[in-house]
Amino acid sequence: MKNVEIKRVSREADLPSAKHNKGAMIQVIASGGNLFVSDGEFWKAKTGEQSSSVTPSATRSLSRWRKKLETDAANAKLVLIGDSTTDYTTSSSGMTDWLRNAGTQIGQPLSGMTADANHIYAQGYNGITLLLWLADQNKLATLAATNADLVIASFGLNDVRLGACTLDQMKARIEQLVVGITASMPNTDILLRIPNTMLTTNTGNLNYVQDGQGTINPAGAAQALSSLLRDAYKSMLGRWPHVDVIDTQAEVFGTVARSTHPLMADQLHPTPVMSTIGSTPKGGGYVAIAEALAKRVGVNNSAFSVDNNQYRANSGNSKFVIVAGGNGYFDVSNLDGVNEMPASQFPLTIADFVFIAGFASPVALTSAAITRPFGGTNIRVSLAGDWTAAVGKRAVLAATHALATTQDRQIVSVDLPSIAAGAIISITAAVTGSRTGALHDATAAVATPPAAFITAGLVLLNCYPSANDTVTLVVQNPTAAAVDLAAANFAFWVVR
Repeated sequence: MKNVEIKRVSREADLPSAKHNKGAMIQVIASGGNLFVSDGEFWKAKTGEQSSSVTPSATRSLSRWRKKLETDAANAKLVLIGDSTTDYTTSSSGMTDWLRNAGTQIGQPLSGMTADANHIYAQGYNGITLLLWLADQNKLATLAATNADLVIASFGLNDVRLGACTLDQMKARIEQLVVGITASMPNTDILLRIPNTMLTTNTGNLNYVQDGQGTINPAGAAQALSSLLRDAYKSMLGRWPHVDVIDTQAEVFGTVARSTHPLMADQLHPTPVMSTIGSTPKGGGYVAIAEALAKRVGVNNSAFSVDNNQYRANSGNSKFVIVAGGNGYFDVSNLDGVNEMPASQFPLTIADFVFIAGFASPVALTSAAITRPFGGTNIRVSLAGDWTAAVGKRAVLAATHALATTQDRQIVSVDLPSIAAGAIISITAAVTGSRTGALHDATAAVATPPAAFITAGLVLLNCYPSANDTVTLVVQNPTAAAVDLAAANFAFWVVR
């Protein structure tokens, strides 16, 4: 063993980063009766004869940042650095805007942070490589001057797209980035964001992807280069206690390079914001990245987390947004605009709740009128009050009403009267849960008649809720003779 360094710290959270010289240096740290040894990959706890791997990315990564967010969110600072996919002057601005204006709302992961350019901001440089960023000391000095608590870094697309950077070179550049930031900002945590997957299509003939000989978009290059970036970033996992890696390539875009992708605008860049509601960006690749980042670095501040053990159905966090509002109404739309379920399909009733970011309590709908405009995708909630301030806010819909079905059939004995040849009769049956009334309260009923009904040639023309807990059956006898069946069991399902 060579280059052994022994230190003592008061707690495990203070474990320093291991220094690496091709794996030569090993650090030994004493803490709380345990001995922690870094072999350049993992911290291992040595207690007596027992040894257990401690992976910082899983156990302590970003712990200082999260503590800041939990205890002093208003003063927490987050800065994004990178290339054009971070540059605020390009279409990537939607990522930063979403973090500021949506991610900081009540109930969202960054709730409590100050939503301005002094606390959440981007230092991206269009076209820059990580190699050039590292060579320009002003870039690191500008970053250090922010005194940020968390740096989210994403470089590499411009390093590899021209075929001039190997896997080992990319690894070395990322490591140099971490070492440089750590030296200049020792109290800052770092999240490495894996860049998006490239498209295989040379969209718009922009010629972004080439090989070392200048061949434009060679076959297989987009996949190979995307995988190279992912492998380089993933190799940083577990290297430092204050550094984590988020695999947005896999989580948001998928790791397979495709010819087209709904979240990609061209071969290199995600799609811009689709629309803006108030100050809240909606839809697009950069918003999808921002949501993934917030989920990873945020804390559970949800004032309206819902679970299916309590509510029959819920839209989950961050699925819907208030797109319009005024005196006596607000409209709910799906957030994504493309990939999510339209709000109009959500089974919202007056027995349910809407949780709106920025509103301390859930909005009860008992006195509301709920409509779904024909051919539209929104829900209109007509409710007393001025809802102008709700526009642009995130919303979660929680359904407390009865289940969509009775979950199992109800068996009900029905005694049909004698039905003359060619006649049509109606008869009622008691079916629990069937409802009539306004469209948002109504149910449907499905019935299966007994075998004797079919054998006799009878036809079930209709089955509908005619009163609460009551279903009406409409039966026709198309045969040439009267049919008089004994009482028999029908199976019913109630559907909302």
